[in-house]
Amino acid sequence: MADGCPDFVALSGIGINEKQTSSKIDELRRQDPDAPIRNFPGSQLTAPGRTGLAASGGKPTTTKAEVEAFLDAQEGNILRWNTYGWVWVRSGDREEVWRIQDERASERFFDVARAEDGSRLAVRFPTRDMVYMVGYPFPFLPTGHRHPAFQLTDELLARPYPRSLPFMGEAYADKRFVFHPKGKFSVVDEAGNLDQGPHFAGTWRWTRQALEMTVRNDPTGFRLVHWRTLAHQLGMKPVVWTQHTPDRID
Repeated sequence: MADGCPDFVALSGIGINEKQTSSKIDELRRQDPDAPIRNFPGSQLTAPGRTGLAASGGKPTTTKAEVEAFLDAQEGNILRWNTYGWVWVRSGDREEVWRIQDERASERFFDVARAEDGSRLAVRFPTRDMVYMVGYPFPFLPTGHRHPAFQLTDELLARPYPRSLPFMGEAYADKRFVFHPKGKFSVVDEAGNLDQGPHFAGTWRWTRQALEMTVRNDPTGFRLVHWRTLAHQLGMKPVVWTQHTPDRID
Protein backbone atom coordinates (compact mmCIF):
# COMPACT_ATOMS: atom_id res chain seq x y z
CA MET A 1 0.00 0.00 0.00
CA ALA A 2 2.78 2.41 0.95
CA ASP A 3 4.68 1.79 -2.28
CA GLY A 4 1.69 1.56 -4.59
CA CYS A 5 -0.40 4.42 -3.19
CA PRO A 6 1.99 6.82 -1.46
CA ASP A 7 -0.37 9.80 -1.74
CA PHE A 8 -3.19 7.92 -0.04
CA VAL A 9 -0.94 6.74 2.77
CA ALA A 10 0.46 10.24 3.30
CA LEU A 11 -3.00 11.83 3.43
CA SER A 12 -4.44 9.15 5.71
CA GLY A 13 -1.81 9.67 8.38
CA ILE A 14 -1.49 5.91 8.81
CA GLY A 15 1.89 4.77 10.13
CA ILE A 16 3.89 2.24 8.13
CA ASN A 17 5.07 -0.99 9.72
CA GLU A 18 8.28 -1.76 7.82
CA LYS A 19 8.36 -5.30 9.22
CA GLN A 20 5.37 -6.28 7.11
CA THR A 21 6.27 -6.49 3.43
CA SER A 22 4.26 -9.41 2.06
CA SER A 23 1.08 -9.08 0.00
CA LYS A 24 -0.33 -12.24 1.65
CA ILE A 25 -2.28 -11.80 4.85
CA ASP A 26 -1.04 -15.00 6.52
CA GLU A 27 2.57 -14.07 5.85
CA LEU A 28 1.97 -10.53 7.13
CA ARG A 29 0.78 -12.01 10.40
CA ARG A 30 3.88 -14.15 10.69
CA GLN A 31 6.14 -11.19 9.93
CA ASP A 32 4.79 -9.25 12.90
CA PRO A 33 2.18 -11.17 14.91
CA ASP A 34 2.00 -8.41 17.55
CA ALA A 35 0.89 -5.70 15.11
CA PRO A 36 -2.90 -5.86 14.80
CA ILE A 37 -4.76 -2.81 13.55
CA ARG A 38 -7.04 -1.52 16.29
CA ASN A 39 -9.32 1.47 16.80
CA PHE A 40 -9.05 2.79 13.26
CA PRO A 41 -11.85 5.16 12.11
CA GLY A 42 -15.00 3.13 11.64
CA SER A 43 -13.77 0.10 13.60
CA GLN A 44 -16.60 0.60 16.09
CA LEU A 45 -19.13 -0.12 13.34
CA THR A 46 -19.09 -3.84 13.79
CA ALA A 47 -21.33 -6.58 15.12
CA PRO A 48 -20.75 -9.58 17.40
CA GLY A 49 -18.58 -12.36 16.07
CA ARG A 50 -17.18 -10.56 13.05
CA THR A 51 -13.73 -12.10 13.54
CA GLY A 52 -15.01 -14.90 11.32
CA LEU A 53 -15.21 -18.65 11.74
CA ALA A 54 -11.93 -19.20 9.90
CA ALA A 55 -10.03 -17.03 12.37
CA SER A 56 -11.72 -18.83 15.28
CA GLY A 57 -10.80 -22.25 13.92
CA GLY A 58 -14.44 -23.12 13.35
CA LYS A 59 -15.46 -22.37 16.93
CA PRO A 60 -18.47 -20.15 17.74
CA THR A 61 -17.72 -16.43 17.61
CA THR A 62 -20.86 -15.12 19.35
CA THR A 63 -22.91 -15.83 22.45
CA LYS A 64 -26.58 -15.22 23.14
CA ALA A 65 -25.68 -12.50 25.67
CA GLU A 66 -23.51 -10.67 23.14
CA VAL A 67 -26.20 -10.71 20.45
CA GLU A 68 -28.91 -9.56 22.88
CA ALA A 69 -26.70 -6.74 24.19
CA PHE A 70 -25.96 -5.65 20.61
CA LEU A 71 -29.66 -5.57 19.65
CA ASP A 72 -30.54 -3.64 22.80
CA ALA A 73 -27.83 -1.07 22.11
CA GLN A 74 -28.73 -0.75 18.42
CA GLU A 75 -32.51 -0.44 18.73
CA GLY A 76 -33.62 2.47 16.57
CA ASN A 77 -30.28 2.66 14.79
CA ILE A 78 -29.85 1.93 11.10
CA LEU A 79 -27.97 -1.27 10.32
CA ARG A 80 -26.73 -2.52 6.95
CA TRP A 81 -27.34 -5.94 5.48
CA ASN A 82 -27.00 -6.59 1.75
CA THR A 83 -27.91 -3.32 0.00
CA TYR A 84 -30.60 -2.18 2.44
CA GLY A 85 -30.84 -0.35 5.71
CA TRP A 86 -32.55 -2.15 8.58
CA VAL A 87 -33.91 -0.97 11.92
CA TRP A 88 -34.40 -3.41 14.78
CA VAL A 89 -37.36 -2.43 16.98
CA ARG A 90 -38.09 -4.22 20.25
CA SER A 91 -41.21 -2.70 21.81
CA GLY A 92 -42.94 -4.61 24.55
CA ASP A 93 -44.29 -7.91 23.27
CA ARG A 94 -43.49 -7.06 19.66
CA GLU A 95 -40.18 -7.40 17.87
CA GLU A 96 -39.91 -6.27 14.28
CA VAL A 97 -37.44 -5.15 11.64
CA TRP A 98 -37.95 -2.21 9.26
CA ARG A 99 -36.32 -2.33 5.84
CA ILE A 100 -35.54 1.10 4.42
CA GLN A 101 -34.09 2.20 1.09
CA ASP A 102 -34.45 5.90 0.38
CA GLU A 103 -37.02 8.68 0.57
CA ARG A 104 -38.82 7.60 -2.61
CA ALA A 105 -38.94 3.82 -2.24
CA SER A 106 -41.57 2.06 -0.19
CA GLU A 107 -40.40 0.67 3.11
CA ARG A 108 -41.32 -2.76 4.42
CA PHE A 109 -41.73 -4.29 7.85
CA PHE A 110 -41.13 -7.83 9.08
CA ASP A 111 -41.85 -9.61 12.33
CA VAL A 112 -39.11 -11.41 14.26
CA ALA A 113 -39.58 -14.89 15.72
CA ARG A 114 -37.29 -16.49 18.29
CA ALA A 115 -36.54 -19.99 19.45
CA GLU A 116 -37.62 -20.60 23.04
CA ASP A 117 -34.02 -21.07 24.18
CA GLY A 118 -32.85 -17.96 22.31
CA SER A 119 -30.42 -19.95 20.16
CA ARG A 120 -31.78 -18.56 16.89
CA LEU A 121 -34.04 -15.87 15.54
CA ALA A 122 -35.84 -15.47 12.25
CA VAL A 123 -36.87 -12.43 10.24
CA ARG A 124 -40.20 -13.46 8.71
CA PHE A 125 -39.96 -12.51 5.04
CA PRO A 126 -43.03 -13.25 2.86
CA THR A 127 -41.49 -16.17 0.97
CA ARG A 128 -38.85 -17.39 3.41
CA ASP A 129 -37.32 -16.73 6.81
CA MET A 130 -33.88 -15.25 7.29
CA VAL A 131 -32.63 -17.41 10.17
CA TYR A 132 -29.68 -16.40 12.33
CA MET A 133 -28.14 -18.95 14.70
CA VAL A 134 -26.18 -17.79 17.73
CA GLY A 135 -22.51 -18.71 17.35
CA TYR A 136 -22.17 -17.31 13.85
CA PRO A 137 -21.13 -13.73 13.01
CA PHE A 138 -24.14 -11.42 13.26
CA PRO A 139 -24.92 -10.17 9.71
CA PHE A 140 -26.38 -6.70 10.45
CA LEU A 141 -23.69 -4.01 10.70
CA PRO A 142 -24.06 -0.54 12.27
CA THR A 143 -23.98 2.60 10.12
CA GLY A 144 -23.61 5.08 12.96
CA HIS A 145 -26.96 6.67 12.02
CA ARG A 146 -30.29 6.76 13.86
CA HIS A 147 -33.66 6.33 12.22
CA PRO A 148 -35.66 9.61 12.03
CA ALA A 149 -38.48 8.14 14.14
CA PHE A 150 -36.14 7.48 17.04
CA GLN A 151 -34.49 10.86 16.58
CA LEU A 152 -37.88 12.37 17.41
CA THR A 153 -38.44 10.42 20.63
CA ASP A 154 -34.79 10.95 21.60
CA GLU A 155 -35.54 14.68 21.52
CA LEU A 156 -38.83 14.24 23.41
CA LEU A 157 -36.99 12.32 26.13
CA ALA A 158 -34.01 14.67 26.25
CA ARG A 159 -36.30 17.69 26.68
CA PRO A 160 -39.29 16.33 28.65
CA TYR A 161 -41.50 19.37 28.80
CA PRO A 162 -45.28 19.34 28.09
CA ARG A 163 -46.05 19.21 24.39
CA SER A 164 -49.24 19.49 22.40
CA LEU A 165 -49.89 16.50 20.12
CA PRO A 166 -52.57 17.38 17.53
CA PHE A 167 -52.84 13.81 16.23
CA MET A 168 -54.32 12.75 19.57
CA GLY A 169 -57.58 14.43 18.54
CA GLU A 170 -60.07 16.93 19.95
CA ALA A 171 -60.45 15.02 23.22
CA TYR A 172 -56.88 16.02 24.08
CA ALA A 173 -56.80 19.48 22.50
CA ASP A 174 -56.38 21.14 25.91
CA LYS A 175 -53.93 18.49 27.18
CA ARG A 176 -50.17 18.23 26.99
CA PHE A 177 -47.90 15.18 27.00
CA VAL A 178 -44.58 14.55 28.76
CA PHE A 179 -42.50 11.60 27.50
CA HIS A 180 -40.59 9.34 29.89
CA PRO A 181 -38.09 6.47 29.36
CA LYS A 182 -39.22 2.86 29.00
CA GLY A 183 -42.16 3.81 26.82
CA LYS A 184 -44.24 5.83 29.28
CA PHE A 185 -45.81 9.29 29.21
CA SER A 186 -47.85 11.59 31.45
CA VAL A 187 -50.88 13.66 30.52
CA VAL A 188 -50.89 17.19 31.98
CA ASP A 189 -53.04 20.28 31.67
CA GLU A 190 -51.99 23.44 29.83
CA ALA A 191 -50.27 24.71 32.98
CA GLY A 192 -48.17 21.55 33.21
CA ASN A 193 -50.02 20.04 36.18
CA LEU A 194 -50.70 16.30 36.16
CA ASP A 195 -54.17 15.62 34.84
CA GLN A 196 -56.54 14.66 37.66
CA GLY A 197 -58.92 12.62 35.50
CA PRO A 198 -58.73 8.91 34.62
CA HIS A 199 -56.55 9.54 31.55
CA PHE A 200 -53.45 10.84 33.31
CA ALA A 201 -50.79 8.50 31.84
CA GLY A 202 -50.08 5.95 29.15
CA THR A 203 -47.53 4.09 27.10
CA TRP A 204 -45.84 4.75 23.75
CA ARG A 205 -43.88 2.66 21.29
CA TRP A 206 -42.76 2.65 17.66
CA THR A 207 -44.27 0.11 15.29
CA ARG A 208 -43.96 0.08 11.51
CA GLN A 209 -42.60 3.65 11.57
CA ALA A 210 -45.66 4.92 13.45
CA LEU A 211 -45.77 6.16 17.02
CA GLU A 212 -48.41 4.25 18.96
CA MET A 213 -49.85 6.17 21.93
CA THR A 214 -52.13 4.34 24.37
CA VAL A 215 -53.75 6.44 27.10
CA ARG A 216 -54.70 4.66 30.31
CA ASN A 217 -58.44 4.00 30.67
CA ASP A 218 -59.22 5.64 27.33
CA PRO A 219 -62.09 3.63 25.79
CA THR A 220 -61.30 4.94 22.30
CA GLY A 221 -58.07 2.90 22.25
CA PHE A 222 -54.68 3.89 20.92
CA ARG A 223 -53.59 6.46 18.34
CA LEU A 224 -51.03 5.99 15.57
CA VAL A 225 -49.06 8.67 13.74
CA HIS A 226 -46.33 8.24 11.10
CA TRP A 227 -43.03 9.76 12.08
CA ARG A 228 -43.15 12.24 9.19
CA THR A 229 -46.51 13.61 10.37
CA LEU A 230 -45.25 13.77 13.93
CA ALA A 231 -42.11 15.62 12.86
CA HIS A 232 -44.25 18.17 11.01
CA GLN A 233 -46.56 18.69 14.00
CA LEU A 234 -43.60 19.11 16.35
CA GLY A 235 -41.67 21.36 13.97
CA MET A 236 -38.68 19.00 13.95
CA LYS A 237 -36.46 18.05 11.02
CA PRO A 238 -34.73 14.72 11.69
CA VAL A 239 -31.91 13.60 9.41
CA VAL A 240 -33.09 11.07 6.82
CA TRP A 241 -30.79 8.18 5.87
CA THR A 242 -30.63 6.74 2.34
CA GLN A 243 -28.66 3.88 0.83
CA HIS A 244 -26.10 6.42 -0.38
CA THR A 245 -25.48 7.97 3.04
CA PRO A 246 -21.88 7.32 4.17
CA ASP A 247 -21.46 5.58 7.51
CA ARG A 248 -20.65 7.84 10.46
CA ILE A 249 -17.21 6.93 11.73
CA ASP A 250 -16.79 9.77 14.24
